[in-house]
Amino acid sequence: MPGTLPANLHVLLAAACAGTPNALLISDRSGVVVWCNEAAGALTGYPCEELIGRNLSVFRSGAHRPHLYQEIWETVLAGRAWRGKLLNRHADGSLRCEELTAFPVGEDEPGGPNHFVSVRRDIGDELKQKRTQESLRRQLTVAIGRVQDTLSGGVEVLANLADHHSSTFGKHAHRVASLAVSMARHLELSSEDVRTVRDGALLHDIGKTVEAYYHGKQCPEGPQRYLHASLGAQLLSPIPGVDAVAAIVRHHHEHIDGSGFPDRLSGGHIPVGARLVAAANAYDRLNSLRPAPVEQILEALRRTVGIRLDPVAFEALRVVIETDALSEEGFLVSLRDLKVGMTLTGPVRTVSGRLLCSGRTQVTETILGRLCRVHVNDPVIDRIRIEQPNDESPGQRPEAS
Repeated sequence: MPGTLPANLHVLLAAACAGTPNALLISDRSGVVVWCNEAAGALTGYPCEELIGRNLSVFRSGAHRPHLYQEIWETVLAGRAWRGKLLNRHADGSLRCEELTAFPVGEDEPGGPNHFVSVRRDIGDELKQKRTQESLRRQLTVAIGRVQDTLSGGVEVLANLADHHSSTFGKHAHRVASLAVSMARHLELSSEDVRTVRDGALLHDIGKTVEAYYHGKQCPEGPQRYLHASLGAQLLSPIPGVDAVAAIVRHHHEHIDGSGFPDRLSGGHIPVGARLVAAANAYDRLNSLRPAPVEQILEALRRTVGIRLDPVAFEALRVVIETDALSEEGFLVSLRDLKVGMTLTGPVRTVSGRLLCSGRTQVTETILGRLCRVHVNDPVIDRIRIEQPNDESPGQRPEAS
């Protein structure tokens, strides 16, 4: 009949306890071992015949506060189980880290239970493995950081090279990157995506460094003025881990209605980063070619929304530009142009959103050094506002980043 207990249940239970891989010890109220299995002998280093009759205090390592053992006994005497990790002493004198579960069994006496079971398991190897994994994780983090540092430095070099080929617009790539990063943060993109947008913006014109080779030649992917987009993506393609950046570079001249180049992508098929860079790029070019009031530039761009520009990207651009225009007065500089003695008129943040300095702070060597160190792993947004230096006339303005 299902559910009927076998007559030899106690024999089966004894066999199960004896064969379990965990160490089992049964002790009386005074802590003297009255039974143990073979696994207990292997764990403690004492043969079973030597364990029986010994007090559990023989395992105390001296590494724990005295009242921990009192806490364990009070818990099991109250009829509850105690679980935790203990550093116990092995028969050879070495210390072993064990996982312990202790609980009461048997008939209760006036003072509480009369016997207790200790289930013990050696977790030393697990802890070593965990420490090894943690060490490897730290080493991997350092290695990844070094790779990111190398990539960040390479991106800066390539961006400067691209700007050199666009001398008409000065530090165009850095200004576009600064705008695009602010737009990405406004849209609450992840820090990884913000970094990708930044790198894509910095490198969006990198193809111009080699497009002179194609001057006057047939361009199968569209008008020659857009050839740099596909060339730039090709330049980046051999570099592992920059596929998302290369996609921004390739598609920053796609139009939201599908009339752009090189692949005539439309709507959501255009990477988000490319849509943001396209809007930031359009704004900076208009502002650099024909400086005009912000309202006029935004109105000119508004007329292209739904045709060339993505509505969401344009709205993010508008919010960033108008917020910037309403912020404290000052001049925009990049981190490389920031000097000791300048006074910040606005906060300095990284692409991940970390606040490094608040406004109305005078730049010291310590502050500048800290900004440069942080910039290596978490790039500082280049749109840094400063007061007009005293040695400049009102008509002079530091070159914007």
